[in-house]
Amino acid sequence: MPKSFEDVGGAPCAVPLVSFCLDASTGAVVWKKENAGASAPLVANGHVVTTSKEMKDGKAYEGLKRLELKEGKERDREMLAREKADYLKENKGGGVAMDAGTVGKLDSSVGFSNAPPAAKLSEANKRIGVSAVAGAWAYQGSRAAYRNGQMMNAQGKYLNSIKAGDGKFSWRAEVKGKGNGR
Repeated sequence: MPKSFEDVGGAPCAVPLVSFCLDASTGAVVWKKENAGASAPLVANGHVVTTSKEMKDGKAYEGLKRLELKEGKERDREMLAREKADYLKENKGGGVAMDAGTVGKLDSSVGFSNAPPAAKLSEANKRIGVSAVAGAWAYQGSRAAYRNGQMMNAQGKYLNSIKAGDGKFSWRAEVKGKGNGR
């Protein structure tokens, strides 16, 4: 694993509606890719790792994608730790732990009872199920963490530990109990 971005050609990455990989020294775009990234990226084991959403047969799924660092090519045919994610469907709140009333009050308190078109909330709602400014601000996505060859993330009711090298599960735990919402 590289110790710094300089060890991989100086390329930190960011994931909005399009993933961009930028050269840290010059700011030049190394690659860009249309995708369904649903969190901030992580550089792990020579790959850019994003949490992504996909729709299939009207159902939402969330999982991890590994992109090749130098060119942005997808490493895996299917998302890793792919799991149903209804909370990311349109009008479902995006997994933000606030009810609609609270979100509305927060929007009003900061002057966004009617968000401007520039906020692109209809796009955010389609993408991650968030339709309010406070909800979009609160949304963090299921960002992965990396250490010693292992990636770990939380998705819905699961905690996943995945080997960065081959993308296979080391373990998976299901969160159970009152209030987990799933």
